[in-house]
Amino acid sequence: MTVEIAAAPPDRAASRTARFAAVLKRDGLLIGLVGVLAGISLARLAVEVTQDTWLSLLAGRTISHDGIHPASLTWWSLGRRWIDQQWLAHLAFYGVYAVGGLVLLCLAGVATSMGALAAAVAYARRRGATARTIGWLVAVSALSVFVGAGNIRTQILVLPLFVAVLALLVADAQRPTRRVFLVLPVILLWANLHGSVVVPVALVLLRAAVGSFRPGARLRHGALAAAAVIVSLATPYGTDIFGYYHRTLLNPSFHSFVGEWRPLSLGLRTAPIYILACVSVWLVARHVGRLGMFAVLAQLLFVLLAFSAVRNAVWLGFGSIMLLAPALDSELRHRELENRRINLLIGLGGSAFAFLACLAVISSGASALTRGFGSAAGDVVATSVAADPGGRVLADERFADWLMFEHPSLVGRVAYDASFEQLTSKQVGRIIRWKDMIGNWNAAARGATVIVLSLPNDRRLVAAYRSDRSVRMAYRDKRLAVFLRR
Repeated sequence: MTVEIAAAPPDRAASRTARFAAVLKRDGLLIGLVGVLAGISLARLAVEVTQDTWLSLLAGRTISHDGIHPASLTWWSLGRRWIDQQWLAHLAFYGVYAVGGLVLLCLAGVATSMGALAAAVAYARRRGATARTIGWLVAVSALSVFVGAGNIRTQILVLPLFVAVLALLVADAQRPTRRVFLVLPVILLWANLHGSVVVPVALVLLRAAVGSFRPGARLRHGALAAAAVIVSLATPYGTDIFGYYHRTLLNPSFHSFVGEWRPLSLGLRTAPIYILACVSVWLVARHVGRLGMFAVLAQLLFVLLAFSAVRNAVWLGFGSIMLLAPALDSELRHRELENRRINLLIGLGGSAFAFLACLAVISSGASALTRGFGSAAGDVVATSVAADPGGRVLADERFADWLMFEHPSLVGRVAYDASFEQLTSKQVGRIIRWKDMIGNWNAAARGATVIVLSLPNDRRLVAAYRSDRSVRMAYRDKRLAVFLRR
């Protein structure tokens, strides 16, 4: 009689570990790079919580209470209807904040932006590029990526949508299918999250223009282009949304005042973006046939956008990783990083760095994320305004939305905030003269009983007000100064 011994069930944990180790040995370089960039984003959160973060939270709270057609929240634009195109993103930000506070919001923001980066890397890898090639592109594109993916603001929510739109359009350029029409719901969502929806619409129009040269394809591409434009206008504001675009994209005073809307200028901090732009032009010039006409024109569009405004460099960063991988791979002769042990170490190291940085954010709590905003200063401002029925606040935009979010009684009593599209050109000019102390610069403070200045940006103004006997300094720390009318 024979006795059969049943085989031991496979160890699932050991199997998963083996699969994970195999992935690290193959793609550890890329996993490690994304992990390092995620860790850097987490480590920098204290400086990445900015006025845009507080604007989103303030707007989201207002929408949750008053609906999606809120009135203006500031003194200079009081009574005007606020065309808040980013209403859905603001509502999402406030919803996450309401669940887990600022820590959860920041962690979710980093996860979204770095998830989009990981998706762009995975797309380039799926197209057949080696890990070494993609690693070089990620390294060169890092600064451009951080331009849009660093701050905790609404733009990070559309980064995954950008990856999806570009991937669908490139795939359609290689082999046209009806799947390309999936870009339409993506654009519809984007239109209610962020004003940069003009970017995917431009890409669709570019794809339609290139595709129309194929016999019998004009109707298809014409329908795609028309549908993309229509869905981009599908917001709760109807045709009023044109006014929003006019005050942002076509407003010269807006572009001269807001730093990230200014054209890209060569400097030590922007040099990597210039290098990426030059590499892009060189690669597309050498590999037009390999990349395809749509990819070539799209990459050149991203270069032009980056030079037109600093904030647009993010599209160049993500687009370069996704589009240039085949060309650079050809230049590097498709050489893979073959040392599996080094891959494993880089992957584990980058992942561990991101994990430890995440733990540090959680353990430090919200107080570490708001150290750039002094709660004591906010209390001084709120108390001073509460004591004066006619009290008004002129605050640097860095602190305006934070003041109104932390002290709701200040809503409607702060001169202006980070939503500059609500201001007239005359009001923007008034701010510029105040900041630069040009001409009758103090006219901006007319009617204000409290003045809040940012340090060190407004150091000259601080010195001027300290010598002004009509005001007194009520508070000062390393970040801001508060002056009160005597």
